[in-house]
Amino acid sequence: MLLKHLLFLILSISAFVPQAKAQDLYDTLEYLMDKALSVRIVTRVYESDEVSVWNMESVQLTVSGRAVKVVLENKNHILLTAYITPYLSSDNTILLVAYGEVTFPNLEENGKSYYSSMKSVPIKPGEKVIFFP
Repeated sequence: MLLKHLLFLILSISAFVPQAKAQDLYDTLEYLMDKALSVRIVTRVYESDEVSVWNMESVQLTVSGRAVKVVLENKNHILLTAYITPYLSSDNTILLVAYGEVTFPNLEENGKSYYSSMKSVPIKPGEKVIFFP
């Protein structure tokens, strides 16, 4: 799986820097691999009787300050979007900023309702965090 990500990085970098020298490209890749952060997202949606109606797991690579986006939409036109942004500190701790938006039909007003939330949490690499958007 890491090889697929590495291959993607190589293709992306070579596409954006076609005239780079081999050593420059190697240095850039080495820098990116040193700074890469892996964000593992586990999403579970339960009905009121604790029956799971949505399960999703993904691992996405990013760098400090660049958000990972998660989008969930169901058949009732409820849209949930979450942006998870890790900021790596010089002491190897991470400030994790989670921003969520929920849009859902408002049947009483024949329109839509909107709710957003933001939470920032200092964490250590590998620590688990729960976010309810």
